[in-house]
Amino acid sequence: INTNVLLTTKPDLYKIKTLGTVDYIGFEKQLFTQGGFDDILTNYPYQAVSAVVEILASQRNGFLSQQEADIKIAALGSHDVRNDFNKDVYQAGANFQQSLSLQGGSSNMAWDLSLGYDNNTGLLNDKYKRTTVRTNQNYKITRAFSISTGLDYTQSETNSGRLGYEQVRTSTGKIPIYTALADASGNALSIPYQYRTEYTDTLAGGRLLDWGYYPLKETQENRTKQKLQAIILNVGADYAFTKALSLRLKYQYGKQVTTGEQIFSENSYFARNYINSFTGYGTGVNLVYHVPKGAIIDNSVQDLETHNLRGQFNFNKAISKGELNAIAGAEVRQIRGSYNAGRAYGYDVNTLTSGRVDYTTAYPNLITGNADFIVDGNSFLASLNRFVSFFANAAYTYKNKYTISASGRRDASNLFGAGTNDKWTPLWSVGAGWDINKEKFFDARWASRLKLRTSYGVNGNADPSRSSVTTLLYGSNSPYTQTPTAMIDQFKNQGLRWETVYTFNGGLDYESSNGRIHGS
Repeated sequence: INTNVLLTTKPDLYKIKTLGTVDYIGFEKQLFTQGGFDDILTNYPYQAVSAVVEILASQRNGFLSQQEADIKIAALGSHDVRNDFNKDVYQAGANFQQSLSLQGGSSNMAWDLSLGYDNNTGLLNDKYKRTTVRTNQNYKITRAFSISTGLDYTQSETNSGRLGYEQVRTSTGKIPIYTALADASGNALSIPYQYRTEYTDTLAGGRLLDWGYYPLKETQENRTKQKLQAIILNVGADYAFTKALSLRLKYQYGKQVTTGEQIFSENSYFARNYINSFTGYGTGVNLVYHVPKGAIIDNSVQDLETHNLRGQFNFNKAISKGELNAIAGAEVRQIRGSYNAGRAYGYDVNTLTSGRVDYTTAYPNLITGNADFIVDGNSFLASLNRFVSFFANAAYTYKNKYTISASGRRDASNLFGAGTNDKWTPLWSVGAGWDINKEKFFDARWASRLKLRTSYGVNGNADPSRSSVTTLLYGSNSPYTQTPTAMIDQFKNQGLRWETVYTFNGGLDYESSNGRIHGS
């Protein structure tokens, strides 16, 4: 049994190089005087600006006197947002790990079992839990025949935490150093984020959802969870026909399922902003919510399944003052993957119901007036890759000093179209080695090993993201024609083949007599 506990302290945010509050405000004042914000304030009156720029604009427009503006800016100058993050956002982290290992057996069988558990809490209250199980068994049926089995299982869950200092960003970039996240009573404050408060508070007669952005509240209102389950099963068999010749068969099955869920509650900025942006005017003073009130939920499922079957003959025998080692076999592999994602609007976490939206109509954005469609978050992807290999390798060592070797294999993949000649590729290599230190004439006391070796051959590789035939990527129905849509994902590439690399390798391996110095 092994137990580990690792504790981490809060980060020192004051080590991050940034302008101080006074210098930051002075820079904004200078930029404002030089007209650096005139384009935004004139042509994009709805876009958010910093608190200092807002005060300077109000003073210039006559809504504040010079003295009133100075007092407000001075109040901002006494604040450092890093204090808020240190107090209300960051915490000490803790990683807890525990494992258990067991093994046993008899003259005809052996087994081992290991269990692991991780429970980690990050500096931003993000959570990670993992459980692992691993076991292997070996059974000796007869002197010549044995069976082995194995299992690896992993289960994990990841939950999002708070937004850190470097993660809280506005539409114009990093938040100013003087920003306040909470008032004196600890209540979360809204900060300039995407739109100006004076603009959104009066839009639609003030009947919209609150358009403010509250960094300290977003943690509770915007939650992400990811779960993973993975299993690998192994079954193998070994049979010795003679002392020199044996056969090994092995099959491996793998399955991994990853599910993701992100819920933007109705109080999250993402949901409030999306609902408000697609709100329209109805008859009279009524508002029309084209995106229903409620949460917005994104779900995804990713599935990966693999099959791998391998058979291999092994031959080892002393022949004429030398030793011959050879293998020959075949391998078949299949990888099938799929990914499904969906989104629902107006989601109720209690009743597990959602609202309906019209994906076929372009609605004007309430602020910019630009027409846009409500995002259809549904998507479906699938892939299937198959590989086949035949291989052989042999090496003969004479008098334990001279070695020659040769290998060959032929691989095939379904990535290269229907033609047999396109699917298959031959790969090979030859090599030789000479243990100089074992020669009678070698009498260097400084070296216990000196070997000269060389090889030449062809290696191959296949890029699973490419295909020799034209492939299409299908999408949802067009909002304009109500018919299925598709786009060309890849154009036909008749010249696509296995990547082949010709490699020549030569080297000298050495080791000193005391073993302290060795290398190539």
